[in-house]
Amino acid sequence: MSYFPVSLKIDDKKFLLIGGGSIAAFKLNKIKLFHPQSLLCISRKFSPQFLEECDGQEKLITRDFQMSDLDGADIVVVAVDDIGLQELIYKECQQRKILCNCVDLIHCCDFIFPSILKKGDITIAVTSNGLVPGFSAEFKTFLEKCIPENLENGFQSALNLRRSLPPGPARMAAVREMAKKFFNSGEKIEK
Repeated sequence: MSYFPVSLKIDDKKFLLIGGGSIAAFKLNKIKLFHPQSLLCISRKFSPQFLEECDGQEKLITRDFQMSDLDGADIVVVAVDDIGLQELIYKECQQRKILCNCVDLIHCCDFIFPSILKKGDITIAVTSNGLVPGFSAEFKTFLEKCIPENLENGFQSALNLRRSLPPGPARMAAVREMAKKFFNSGEKIEK
């Protein structure tokens, strides 16, 4: 199975997260990095770890999931221990044309969560197509050590240059040349 890497605009999307345990908390943390329009979390019980991740961006409902909870959702993440329930929710999402991710059920995932390295507006996603997430996570950690300490400054300079030039191949070449000089300057952070 292969997943197409894409950055999806979610500030106009309604997320539904089903589950309230440690894995759901991990997913919640990743979703919130990108500020969805709304984030509804439903679980019979929310663990202390899950509640620690909450900061008011999300709405919590403490009860069992109902299929009607899918109404209006754009993206669903299912992180519950009941495999049969995950499969039922996935099938219902397929019928409704809702993107769905069921934790640890790769055959019930329209998308997967890559290991994410986010520095301001720069996002690096590392994935093994969902096959060995731990390997992807460690590779992300390795890559993080290679990121220039002043990445934000370099990005801002490139953005300012891009905004100062008219669109076209010359602008693209100028920004790439600036980026090449920045990344070849040898200023790397050692962690």
